[in-house]
Amino acid sequence: MAAGRVDPISAINPAKTDWIIKIHVVRIWLMPTYPSTSSNHGIEMVLCDSENNKISDFVKSVFLNKFKPILKEGVVYMISQFSVGQNKGNFCVTSHEYKVIFQFSTRVIPAREDGRIHTYGFEWRSIQSIIAGEVNPSTLVDVIGRVCNISELHQSVAGDSTSKRITNDVEDHERSRISVTLWGKYADQIVEFMSTYTQGPIIIALQWCKIKEYKGIKTLSNSIYASRILISLDAPKFQEFHENLQPDDLISPVNCSISKPVKTNSPADDAFFGLNCTTISELLVIADQSVHCVVVSVVKINAERGCKCENTINNPVSRFKVEVLVVDETDTAYMTIFDHDTSSFLGTTAENLLAMKFTKWSPTPSFTVRHISYNLKLIEKYYVDYTVPHDISHHDVRDDFNTKVLVDLTDVDDTISTHIQSSSKSVSVLEARCLSFFEVAASNDGDTPSTSKKSFDSVSNGVDDNDAHSSGYSKNMMVAKRIKIEKI
Repeated sequence: MAAGRVDPISAINPAKTDWIIKIHVVRIWLMPTYPSTSSNHGIEMVLCDSENNKISDFVKSVFLNKFKPILKEGVVYMISQFSVGQNKGNFCVTSHEYKVIFQFSTRVIPAREDGRIHTYGFEWRSIQSIIAGEVNPSTLVDVIGRVCNISELHQSVAGDSTSKRITNDVEDHERSRISVTLWGKYADQIVEFMSTYTQGPIIIALQWCKIKEYKGIKTLSNSIYASRILISLDAPKFQEFHENLQPDDLISPVNCSISKPVKTNSPADDAFFGLNCTTISELLVIADQSVHCVVVSVVKINAERGCKCENTINNPVSRFKVEVLVVDETDTAYMTIFDHDTSSFLGTTAENLLAMKFTKWSPTPSFTVRHISYNLKLIEKYYVDYTVPHDISHHDVRDDFNTKVLVDLTDVDDTISTHIQSSSKSVSVLEARCLSFFEVAASNDGDTPSTSKKSFDSVSNGVDDNDAHSSGYSKNMMVAKRIKIEKI
């Protein structure tokens, strides 16, 4: 290293290779093994210099054994002979365009702490700037504020600490509020603090949090590894925030439900947390791969669209991949349901349905089901009851040429009735029935497979195949009232 020379983090770029930086490791964590066959983890760090500029640092898994014993969070180092790469990804820890990448030749030497480098490397963002969309959502952010509300502690899977979550409302010094959802160990940190909390304002700093958005509403959530939660810390920024609180804030109690027992949800129902209901017609025009909740009725099951394994496997196990046709009040769509949810829905296993045969269907847009729930309270929560007023006297419809016509439902001649003959204009009919999973074949006598009721054709022709001359013949005649249609 050149004596006395130190480069600022803000100047780092790939144009040269002989950078020398003096930094404070403000955050360090192990990444999952990659590839999965590797026995070593990668290391990621956040480095901060005396100008409070930060840059991400990545140590490949092959170099883990060399650098892991040396690198410690909270220690100052002189680093040189590293390479520089682009800082890309869905969630970047820092806003720097580039990141530091350690090589085998990289030199790391502990340095003396001179007090000029910030311990935590905070880069505060106002809540209003996050809500207004002024902050890049792909960059993790730091916020500080007063905790106003704390939700119950939820747990999706009993015994799985990573499925715990708790939601807090945080208000900053500008009186702007945002909801923050913390998972796993971060939720435990809130619980642990509240177990000894007595009174007074709770000042919380959330560092390297993800910005999330659903239907235009911005929220925050911890990242899996990088985030750091600091509560009522004895640090200058916390003291400054406390001093600027209004008198009412100093005595305002925290609305807290955390003292209640942990609320355990089923994994399926928990998947609907934070989702609003979407109609099928809205789903058809959504271009991204986001997750949505729909309340639908299953019309049909298509067994021909499953998947078959062509490889030879000893003791194969049949599993579901079922495509269902669903409908709501706006449109229809195909949805694919996999083994667990299908078994729960049908109340049987895939082995019992191997020989089933279903009719083919016409093309309809298809979606993949992430979770399914039959909880009536959950359905009522999302379902919006749509009713048509009974006192409608006029109704807009369109004819075969898409011409708008006005149907006057009040002007009906009740004395005239007309038998519908088989030679009349064909009528488009949706034949509805309960789902049945017994192997049956459509009969030749016009009975429907699942209900043994007469088919539409036999009824409309007024013919009973079993007894065409019986007294029930007249009951099978369909009567239609003549309706006055006025073109408009």
